[in-house]
Amino acid sequence: MDFKDDSKNSTAASLANRRGVANCQAGDIAEGLERFKEAVRLAPEILEYGLNLGRALNQLGLWHEAERVLTEAHSLAPGDTTVHTAIARTYQGLGKTDELLGRYRRAVAERPDDAVLKRNAAAVFLQLGRCEEAVPLARATLAATPKDEQASLILASSLAAVGQLEESEQILLDVLAITPLNAQAGFQLGIVRSRRGNHEAAASTFEMVVRIAPDHVEAMHRLAGMRLNMGRVSEAISLLRRLLDSRPGWAEARRDFATALAHRGSIKESAGRYRSDLALRPDDKEMLGEFAFILSLLPSATRREIFEAHAEWGRRHASFPPPAYSNPADPERRLKVGYVSPDFREHSVSYFFEPLLNSHDRGAFEIFCYASGSHFDSTSERLRKASDHWRSLDRCSDDEAFSLIRNDGIDILVDLAGHTASNRLTLFGRAPAPVQVTWLGYPETTGVPAIGYKITDAIVSPIDDADRYATETLLRLPRGFHCYRPPPNCPDVAPLPCLSANHVTYGSFSGPPKMNPELIGIWSAVLRAVPDARMLIKCRQFADEPVRDKYTAIFGAAGISPERLTLMEFSATASAHLMQYAAMDICLDTYPYGGTTTICEALWMGVPVVTLMGERPASRIGGSLLHEVGMPEMIASNADEFVTIASELARDVGRLRKLRTGMRDHLDGTPLRDERGFAKEIERAYRDIWRHWCMGIP
Repeated sequence: MDFKDDSKNSTAASLANRRGVANCQAGDIAEGLERFKEAVRLAPEILEYGLNLGRALNQLGLWHEAERVLTEAHSLAPGDTTVHTAIARTYQGLGKTDELLGRYRRAVAERPDDAVLKRNAAAVFLQLGRCEEAVPLARATLAATPKDEQASLILASSLAAVGQLEESEQILLDVLAITPLNAQAGFQLGIVRSRRGNHEAAASTFEMVVRIAPDHVEAMHRLAGMRLNMGRVSEAISLLRRLLDSRPGWAEARRDFATALAHRGSIKESAGRYRSDLALRPDDKEMLGEFAFILSLLPSATRREIFEAHAEWGRRHASFPPPAYSNPADPERRLKVGYVSPDFREHSVSYFFEPLLNSHDRGAFEIFCYASGSHFDSTSERLRKASDHWRSLDRCSDDEAFSLIRNDGIDILVDLAGHTASNRLTLFGRAPAPVQVTWLGYPETTGVPAIGYKITDAIVSPIDDADRYATETLLRLPRGFHCYRPPPNCPDVAPLPCLSANHVTYGSFSGPPKMNPELIGIWSAVLRAVPDARMLIKCRQFADEPVRDKYTAIFGAAGISPERLTLMEFSATASAHLMQYAAMDICLDTYPYGGTTTICEALWMGVPVVTLMGERPASRIGGSLLHEVGMPEMIASNADEFVTIASELARDVGRLRKLRTGMRDHLDGTPLRDERGFAKEIERAYRDIWRHWCMGIP
């Protein structure tokens, strides 16, 4: 009788545990918690059930109860690493991180020959971000027990966290050579290869993990992200659908699915997904930020709607009590200026930031670069050498970054990312510097109350109109707010292609998120006005055949046959990308979210650009740039004007030839290429807003 009851309890406990796992995977942590409690009540001796209960309590922030449950789990298996890392999370939530670290340090000092203790201590240090301490502990464990697979994985993770990616990769390969079906080692290897820039190898590794462990949702999620970044949109969408079938409540996967729809060119559907998800999760910080960005791409969105989404994000996620400042209120002293960006690397941001960095007056300004990204390349090294101080925020929490910036004594802190990927706007919400500015990386307002200023100009932000759609005070530079430096090893300007092709080729090197059906309708009208013209479009997403077919069909519905279109995949290098302008006679800007880097690149390669200027900032950047270079005749105020300008230019081959051969010399005489002049204007603006702060003027 007792045996039967035990068996019945065991079965019921296992079922309750499985249901709890399913609830948590679907995003219903509270229901999962109840199921785990049931499993522990029925079978308190099973470690897995107690561990799952403790993890669920951690996720809900019920730290004291989690501490009790996990302490009991620890008594069942004192040497189990997963229990130690779960307890570390609990102590983190309780604010007892230092207490836990001190306990492990003392234990290791008292029992230096205990390899299991060192392994578990390394896991805890890794969990709590003390990776430099985790590395020697994991090494010592492996020296004592070379076949300890857990220690190998902990060491590999710790090495990756401190940037020693090559050694981390080799350790993981060694593990997989012995146990090729180790999904966790494969998953870590995929992450390391991705960080090393070996994207094809990383994708193949994640594919391998999904094959050997079909329920490894994290690997599936990573693979979907990589496929999306590689332009293989349909594969990414298929993976995300599969993922959401098993975990429908996973917010990050839902966001990625909406993003993938945008990369397919389905902007309305993408915005609809974000909107419906926000109705269920109004406090999802990433969801709201991405929705605000998507709205700026959506032709039907109003300026008020776009502004309110950004302002709502700031109210919900970046409103903190302002700290007190000890910065000397001397209006004329040398100022400490800090720039924050995830894109201090081979990225379009560097084409505009590097000229300013190199031209700053170091007698009046001390420059700090806060790199918040994880990718470091030769461009990063140039920027590091050109700055007075270089700080990495990659592994810093907002609180840690806040303290770092405060200790550096920054006077003016400048955001270069806005709501783009890997931004640190929540850090700016804490206001580590007395004066905060946003510039360059994002056309719309940030919505962050603590960012006092946005650098712009009177073209992008017309006086008496734009101010009501920005939470910042708008600083309008007189000659434009961009200064462009072409990438190194830029190819020479090629001959005008229409001279040999006997037809004009229009082109755009933007992606589907910017290429909505309304825009394709305008481009098609241009092609109908010039019946022998062709259209060249190049983007990463055209690696995906269904995406190519979709755009071919949209053009076809507007009367443009496939023979007039060339749809190309994105180029692997900056030099190869720029060389493709040799096939383009005239560049057509996107709308309502126009180009910035693509416009400057086209002009530098001798290709004139036609832009359509609307009301929102994202549709006015092209107008600003063309005013900067003295080509306002290329700016249209409506679709009909756009068609007229683009078609008339195609018929004037002599003008195209003159523009082609003389464009670089012309640009070098404009504000767009005046690096020192631009730096002086920025510095004048910085000095003015600093004086305002010294005088107590908000």
